[in-house]
Amino acid sequence: MIGGGVIGVMTAWHLVQKGLSVVLCEKGRIAGEQSSRNWGWVRQQGRDPSELPIMTESLAIWKRLAAEMGEGLGFRQTGVMYLAKTQREIDGFEAWTEHSRAHQLDTRLLTATEAAAMLKGAAGGWKGALWTASDARAEPWVAVPMLAAAAEERGVLIREACAVRGLDIAGGKVAGVVTEAGRVACDHVVVAAGAWSRLFLGRHGVKLPQLSVLASVAATEPMPEIFSGAAADDDFAFRRRADGGYSLAPPVAARMISSSAGCLCVLHLLPADPAQRLARRHLPPCRPQGLSRRLGHAAPLGRMTPRARSSASAS
Repeated sequence: MIGGGVIGVMTAWHLVQKGLSVVLCEKGRIAGEQSSRNWGWVRQQGRDPSELPIMTESLAIWKRLAAEMGEGLGFRQTGVMYLAKTQREIDGFEAWTEHSRAHQLDTRLLTATEAAAMLKGAAGGWKGALWTASDARAEPWVAVPMLAAAAEERGVLIREACAVRGLDIAGGKVAGVVTEAGRVACDHVVVAAGAWSRLFLGRHGVKLPQLSVLASVAATEPMPEIFSGAAADDDFAFRRRADGGYSLAPPVAARMISSSAGCLCVLHLLPADPAQRLARRHLPPCRPQGLSRRLGHAAPLGRMTPRARSSASAS
C-alpha cells in the first residue's frame, strides 16, 4: 500500500481483514497531507446518482467504526444543509430529491423560515434549503491516525518516513516495490498517494490525468454554536468542529497550480484532435517532475517531505 492517507489506511484495513499480508509505506507521516486537511464532511446530499451507493455504504462504515472505536473519531451525524438564494436553486434541490427518494435518504426541502430557525442569528435572506439530517462530520486530523493505529493492531505493518521510489517489475508483473529503506517483495500494489499519484505512476508509463490545486480554509477559535452541522450556499461553506470552532471558506475556491504537466492533464478532458493540436502548438515536451529516473536515488519529493520517525500508533 503506497500512501498513508484515509484511502490507503482503510484499504489496508479491509485487505488485512480478508487475510492478506499488508505493508503500508508513507513517505511522510500518517495523514500528513490532504487527509488531515479536508473538510471532514461525510455527505450523501448533492452527490451524483452514481456516487450515492458508495456514499451510503461509506456512512454505514463510519457508523460501525464509531460504535467500535468510540467518540475519539469525532464522528457526529449533525446533518448537511445547502442554502438557496434563488428559485432556480430551489428547483435544482427539488429535482435532486428524486435521487434521494430512490436511495431512501432522509433528505427534505426546508422553507426559508425552517432554514433560518436552524441557523442562529442568520441574516442571509435565503429562500429555502436542502437538508439531510443523517449526513455527518468527522475530525480528519484525529480520525485517520486513530484508524491507522487500529489497523496496526489488526496486522497492518505501517512504515512512516519511507518513500516508495518505484515498482520492481519482473516478467511483466509486479514483483515488489523499491523503497528508500530497501526492497519489499509483493505481487500486488495499491497506489493511494494522493497528489503524488500521477508523478509516481508516470515513471511506469501510466497516465493519470490528475490536477494539483491550491485551496484555503479558515479555522476559527472555539465560539458559541451557530449550527451543529455543515452548511453551504454559493458564497461560503462552514462546518462545526469538535473543538468548538468552525472551518469556513468559499465552497469552490480552488486554484490550479500552473505547469505544463497540469495543462497536459486538462487536455485529457478535450476531444482528441483539438487536444493534440493545442499540445503541439503550445506545450513543450515534459516528463513527470519530482521523480528520480533511477530507483536507487532519492527523489526530490522525498527530500522535501518532513520526516516523522514515530509509529502511527503514537501519532
